[in-house]
Amino acid sequence: MKCKIGTLFAMLFMLCFFHETIAQSIQVTGKVTRKTSGEPLAGASVRLKGTNTFATTNEAGIYTISLPQGGGSIVVSYTGMTDQEIAAQNAGEVNFILAEAVTGALNEVVVVGYGQQRRANVTGAIATVSSKELVQAPVSDLSNALQGRVPGIITKQGSGEPGRDGAAIFIRGNSTFGASMEPLFVVDGIVRAYRDFSQLDPNEVESVSILKDASSAAIFGVKGANGVVLVTTKRGRSGKITAGYSFNYGFQKVTKFNNNLGSYEYTTLYNEALRNDRLPVAFTNEQIEKFRTGADPILYPNTNWQKLVLGGTAPQMQHNLSFNGGSERVRYFTSLGYFNQDGLYPSLNYKRYNIRTNLDLQVTKTTKVTIDLAGRMEKRTAPTTSISGIFEHTLRNPPTIPAKYPDVGYAQVGSYVNTLRSIDPAAG
Repeated sequence: MKCKIGTLFAMLFMLCFFHETIAQSIQVTGKVTRKTSGEPLAGASVRLKGTNTFATTNEAGIYTISLPQGGGSIVVSYTGMTDQEIAAQNAGEVNFILAEAVTGALNEVVVVGYGQQRRANVTGAIATVSSKELVQAPVSDLSNALQGRVPGIITKQGSGEPGRDGAAIFIRGNSTFGASMEPLFVVDGIVRAYRDFSQLDPNEVESVSILKDASSAAIFGVKGANGVVLVTTKRGRSGKITAGYSFNYGFQKVTKFNNNLGSYEYTTLYNEALRNDRLPVAFTNEQIEKFRTGADPILYPNTNWQKLVLGGTAPQMQHNLSFNGGSERVRYFTSLGYFNQDGLYPSLNYKRYNIRTNLDLQVTKTTKVTIDLAGRMEKRTAPTTSISGIFEHTLRNPPTIPAKYPDVGYAQVGSYVNTLRSIDPAAG
């Protein structure tokens, strides 16, 4: 009898426990559908936020999940859809409608030919460089700002001379030889020359799109056979006027010089070469010793022509002032740019002034007038001796000849060209 009474009490205790457990949870059910079509989403993940409690929708998009007393937040996720979170406090029905998840890259607007498309709809090979990326590198030439930023693009910079340091652009290699191997350059829908593109102020450019294959560049015909570089400049936006100013300042210098021989090594080996040719030597042992000791730097110098001519620093600076604003009917963007770049020697300098005004007029609901005005003025200063000549003679001049005499001036170096004198604007 005692055993039966104990079993009865145990059963009553268990019933009370399960009743209490059931009373502490609530059941929530609902349906998960797609926003665009309203179709149910099977296999969607439904979970209670902050816990390991989860459920999955069936083929009809129906789910059921248990929430603790007081409710909680239900989060529903599905591949390709944006997650949705809804708070539920009571038992009942909670439905979810999920929207398509569009990534920023696919939603990005890409300039193609004379129009625009979303990147998700573009099948051709197109690469885009934004204004933010272009102004990160304080370069003098816009073509150099593309280096290393676009896959499939090869750039070759043949000179570092201020104002002439533009890089040749090859899209997917060289398809032919001669001038026609360069791509087509289009600025705001107008075909322009390479220099009109390269000397744009990066601060006034919205984006640069590279059309790299036939399907994307077909609209330009044969001219786009080597690819197309499309430049879109900035335009005004409705709202209060906003002003922007940017400034950068930097230095350029030679990072590594040739490890040329000094006077002692030069004279020693020069004599050895003459002996091998059975010719009289050019320097006596006493002269070679004076070159070695450096006791008389005027008559027996050890001239490092590279460091004398190219050992300085070349500062450069860039300023840009822009204005943006307008109303629903009139929008404007104005940019004023100034660039100043010195060479490694004082007689070499390049200055550039850029101005641009883009004006959009909404004349009627169906008529829009666009006015783009742009101008550029350049001033380049260079020595009378060509840059290639200066480099040639700087590398050819032996270290045994002086460049300058104290209190006298530049030395006459016989058949050699005193390049230190060539780069001095005061020397005439």
